[in-house]
Amino acid sequence: MMKRKLIPFTLFLAALSASTTSIAASQEISKSIYTCNDNQVMEVIYVNTEAGNAYAIISQ
Repeated sequence: MMKRKLIPFTLFLAALSASTTSIAASQEISKSIYTCNDNQVMEVIYVNTEAGNAYAIISQ
């Protein structure tokens, strides 16, 4: 069970490092959908704030 949860977390880290886009003076919200090898779907919502903070919300 633990190994199964590590795959989405690994995908999250890869997606987070791949999306290091910085938008100055604006807020950006985007949604990405990832499909794992076993056809499970993971939705991630990325939020970049005006203050320069970045968040990722994972929905499984």
